[in-house]
Amino acid sequence: MKELHTDDFSMNSGRLFREQMIENFKAIEQEFNDLRGEIDSEERDRKSEDTKLNGRIDNTNARLDNLDKQKATHDEVKNLHDELLLRIKHIYLGTDKQAIRDVILQMKEKGEI
Repeated sequence: MKELHTDDFSMNSGRLFREQMIENFKAIEQEFNDLRGEIDSEERDRKSEDTKLNGRIDNTNARLDNLDKQKATHDEVKNLHDELLLRIKHIYLGTDKQAIRDVILQMKEKGEI
């Protein structure tokens, strides 16, 4: 900041007083404008960061929504569990011949039998 005139103004002539006051006001105005520029720059930077953060939040929310759509309920898992147990029982008892054939083919492809 420019050095302000702090002389005893009562000792100066009117013209010198006026010039010093004008210089003082110009220095104050320049300091104000510099500070305003810094504040505006900080505000732009923060808005830019806020925009980036909001984009990341939106992406995360979209991913969560997608996961929410794909999740299974407890009842769905229970029903699938019961269905698989029934199929295993049929395979074990030999009543699900297609499933037995599929398992045997897979085991042959893997070289397990």
